[in-house]
Amino acid sequence: MISDKQSTELAKKQTMLKILYQAWLAEKRKYAVITVVDNEGNLIEYHPSGNQRTVGHVKQLAYFSRSKNVRQPLDRVKGHLKI
Repeated sequence: MISDKQSTELAKKQTMLKILYQAWLAEKRKYAVITVVDNEGNLIEYHPSGNQRTVGHVKQLAYFSRSKNVRQPLDRVKGHLKI
């Protein structure tokens, strides 16, 4: 069991990592083509020119839970990164 202090520290670290990831992704978009999946399952390419295009669709968003060894729909996962 983690203490309230540890929980607060983890929440701060998660917030910082999310901010750093978003900054890194914004910088990377300036010089590389990035492909991401949005919340509707669309595969979107972001180009350095500022253009974006949909290149496909994912039927089911899922992630792999290490603790449960099962795949779960991404919309049921709290705190997943929205781009």
